[in-house]
Amino acid sequence: VEYSALRLFKWKVEFKLLNVNEERRDSFPPRLSISLPPSLTTIKDNAFWECSRLTNISIPPSSNLTTIEESAFYDCSKLAYISLPPSVTTIQSYAFRYCKQLQMIALPKHVTVSDN
Repeated sequence: VEYSALRLFKWKVEFKLLNVNEERRDSFPPRLSISLPPSLTTIKDNAFWECSRLTNISIPPSSNLTTIEESAFYDCSKLAYISLPPSVTTIQSYAFRYCKQLQMIALPKHVTVSDN
């Protein structure tokens, strides 16, 4: 299962579920945590691009996640921690670029990280 729809999910969380339009973006809750389903196999490129309220991502250890594509969490400036399940084998370029508060990524033993 690939989730190119995660970008759409971001917009649903920020705009539809909170019923907030773009002009009122500053009134969002200061923190946003997301739990990803265990059936997820790929986090597509740009899935959470500039999701500035995202602070935590929960991925179950039993997840089928294998790939985090390019720029998946690009400029998630408040993301502080992410623990990746053992199933992850590939993290592409810029997956966590400009995640300024990211203090730790718990990586599985056998993961390939692209340059950049």
